[in-house]
Amino acid sequence: MLVISGSPSPSPISVPTAAAATLTPATTAPTAPTAPTGLDAATTAGPAPIATPINATIAGGVSALTARLGGALSSTGPSMLELVPGRTTDAVSLPTVLKQLASSPQAVATVDTLVAAIKNSLGIDLPPALVSAARANPDRVVELLVLTPAQMRAGFDALHAQHQARGAAPVVKATSLPSTLRTSKLDAVDCKRSAGDLAALSPGLWRGDVPNVKLSDAAAKKNVVLAEIVDRLASNPGKGKNEQFVVEHAGSRFTSLPHFLKALEKDGYTVEAKITHRVADFIALKTKAPDGSILDVPMAAMVKTGFKDAAGKEAVVPAVHSEVVFSIKAGAASAQPHLDGDIKWFQGISGTGFFPCDIMRASPWTGSATVNTFDAATSWQAMGLCGVMADVVQDVAVAAKLAMAGYGVTGVCNDSVAVIQQVLTSTATAYPLFMRDDVLLPAVAARLKDTNRTDDAALQQLHAAILSVPSDDVANASAKTRAVASMPWAASQAPFASVEDARAILAG
Repeated sequence: MLVISGSPSPSPISVPTAAAATLTPATTAPTAPTAPTGLDAATTAGPAPIATPINATIAGGVSALTARLGGALSSTGPSMLELVPGRTTDAVSLPTVLKQLASSPQAVATVDTLVAAIKNSLGIDLPPALVSAARANPDRVVELLVLTPAQMRAGFDALHAQHQARGAAPVVKATSLPSTLRTSKLDAVDCKRSAGDLAALSPGLWRGDVPNVKLSDAAAKKNVVLAEIVDRLASNPGKGKNEQFVVEHAGSRFTSLPHFLKALEKDGYTVEAKITHRVADFIALKTKAPDGSILDVPMAAMVKTGFKDAAGKEAVVPAVHSEVVFSIKAGAASAQPHLDGDIKWFQGISGTGFFPCDIMRASPWTGSATVNTFDAATSWQAMGLCGVMADVVQDVAVAAKLAMAGYGVTGVCNDSVAVIQQVLTSTATAYPLFMRDDVLLPAVAARLKDTNRTDDAALQQLHAAILSVPSDDVANASAKTRAVASMPWAASQAPFASVEDARAILAG
């Protein structure tokens, strides 16, 4: 019997068994991630190919992934993902789910599915002894996700090396808007919101996201359309004239994101940007209650910080996800129909760029912390910086034929946001960070030498910020501070007891 952690009157949750005959463990690689909007390897003109140094960098990371990942799994003591009663809602702990499965024929298949997800997402090829230990103790499978930043980055390198060995071509991200968009005709644009991707992994366990029913279809459309407009304008540099995305707004045509943003400001629009952290929801696990409602099963990638207390206990924290969130509002006199909406920016496995906010249901256990809020002038600047940064990362990923649009080599969500944050605040707060300066800086330098001068100021700022932001696969002065600052919960409010232990160690 599963029990909702933290319920005033715990209610039983039955694990479904009817679907057992039709479920197959997900042991194959997931569908290839889509590349950022508008980047077609056959037609996009980007910086000079720089695959050779990137290949050497990846090879170095793969060769470093030789140490045994952890020791024998513990069969006693609380799991790092055990939920503290009363601190989260609508969730069941992963150890609780797996304990119930331990006595069922599906236990080994479930563990193998999670092991495959770890390999496909992080590139970590777990030692057979650890996999066998997890099969014997399914509730301890979370310990397979306790890694150092260096091990995580080496895993990403392995994924990219495999991708390059296959010679796989980047996939172009699907778009909803026509190549020339007249904002006066927005109401006629057919733009559907995602229905989610929830899929069964094994009886009692699902994976994927579900739609946010609190967001109306009209609001969802605004967020989706605005994100695609800004994203496609940001990816125009370097494209031929006939390949560029065009926006017609208030009587003018735009192919440049900075020019379009200035036009919105002139048209009475306001914008507020903020930088947020939450815990990365690793593979988005779910279960179901007897009434069919969907409950979260929190699973985070746990990061060894290297900092220990006097007794030798190490601070281990959940990897966080960072975003730059923009709220854009039309003025009373702005041209109709309005383009206002909420969008977010970061580097993800489907590309670096702008995405619509709130389309999928939020998971309360991941927390949410706003670490910076900016005024209007700085917010407009932030949007321009994000656009330039996205285009640089995308071009590097295409030129080097990297998997996941460069994710893990050119950086992850935290790195991309940390660079923007460094420009705007002279500091970075996310942990862990993985960006390699030598991968992105040549592309930034190449753009500073081209004939397009409109983005030079942003490129110079990004160049300096990339040099300033550290990488956590080596010791650095800000790691401890950032490991604390990135936690998206107030003290004594984290859903996992392990986080409170880490806070105490890092404070020492």
